[in-house]
Amino acid sequence: MARRAKPSGWMILGLVALLILGFGIFTGKLQFSAFQKDQITVSGCDYSPKLEFVALNKYTGAEVSGLTVYYRVAGEKSWRTASTGSQVDVNPGDVIEFKVAPDSTSYYGAEDSITVACKPIVRAEVEVEPIASNVQFTAWNDDGTPNSASNEQSLGAGEVKTLKFRLTGEYKKAYGKPGHMNVIVVAYNKTEIDDVDISGLSATSLPQQLNTVSGMGYKAYLIPALDSNEEKQYKLVIDTDDTADPTHDITIYLFDVQLYANEDKVPTAFEWGVEDEDNADVGGSNLSFTIYAQ
Repeated sequence: MARRAKPSGWMILGLVALLILGFGIFTGKLQFSAFQKDQITVSGCDYSPKLEFVALNKYTGAEVSGLTVYYRVAGEKSWRTASTGSQVDVNPGDVIEFKVAPDSTSYYGAEDSITVACKPIVRAEVEVEPIASNVQFTAWNDDGTPNSASNEQSLGAGEVKTLKFRLTGEYKKAYGKPGHMNVIVVAYNKTEIDDVDISGLSATSLPQQLNTVSGMGYKAYLIPALDSNEEKQYKLVIDTDDTADPTHDITIYLFDVQLYANEDKVPTAFEWGVEDEDNADVGGSNLSFTIYAQ
């Protein structure tokens, strides 16, 4: 009987190479398939995803439910509404723009966008900050002593005095949306004081919601929001009248910035400011402080 020829070494190496190649293609397909199911796909997705809107307290990480959400597919004009903690139907591959907590008086708003992955549930997360009601104001006279009703700043005619003051935020809360600008206003008697200035801040328009009084001067500035209990210190320069001795105090007003829905625009636009399109207050309560002077 004829002896069967043994396969050569080259044949064995070829078979091994084919097996390795085939296995690589097979596992590559499996990996690509798994990638598709976990990542963004426009077609061939086996799921009908739901988008869940999630707001997280920036300082505690706790979920905050019930906040108003406006959302739309990028490119669309009109907005739909939902709430944090709820789910809505979306399509894989959609780019969803969303705004959380506009006009809220409990939390500062947030905005973001997300591309819907091929998953049963896709979480659209943002951080929101509880609105502070307690901001501490401390001022010092030009001699370095604390300014108070019993230790007033002495102001005479024809003088220029510089006072320092400090704003301290409330722990684990914010006053104004961090990363955006609040507005601070200095109100003074125009007969007694020629000018005031907060060094290093940019001037801005006076909030229309502020009730002005005849004979008073007002200057408004943009000022950074307060994030938790951080401290910010500033200098107030006071230029008194050349002949009149000041006898009236100076008032500081603070307005917090919030995300609001401007419904005068079509479609509705979302903007950051201290008052809405009707000059109504947004966000938390406005605050006022006194610099005592004589």
